[in-house]
Amino acid sequence: ASLFANSCKSVALLAEANSELQWRASEYGRHLGLAFQLVDDLLDFVATPEVVGKPVAADLKLGLSTGPVILAAQQYPELNVLMARKFSERGDVDRARDIVLNSDGIERTRQLAREHSQSAARLVRDYTTFSKQFLQFDLFG
Repeated sequence: ASLFANSCKSVALLAEANSELQWRASEYGRHLGLAFQLVDDLLDFVATPEVVGKPVAADLKLGLSTGPVILAAQQYPELNVLMARKFSERGDVDRARDIVLNSDGIERTRQLAREHSQSAARLVRDYTTFSKQFLQFDLFG
């Protein structure tokens, strides 16, 4: 999310926008980046390898605890043990994936991504100058 936030803020700085617009640009990027990451996290559980271009449960196989896993652990604390050992023991990845798929972690992650994307949209919609100045900035013009 920080890459998105800093990229958007950089555009506002290059456009010599005021401090409020710079803040809005940064927040827009942060929310957009968080939404993007959460959707990427979801795809590891709900998409096919052909769609995402990587194996199913790739993040779990790398030992990564993503949004759906962390949220599922609130409902199924046994996931905390698997996360602590980074899904390194035989059967951990399959067990974690099954738990996540049977939990509310997927839906809660989807809702959180929706909230962040709505927050990003609200930042643009609620500030007309932001929309005009930020979205029409021509770096090479």
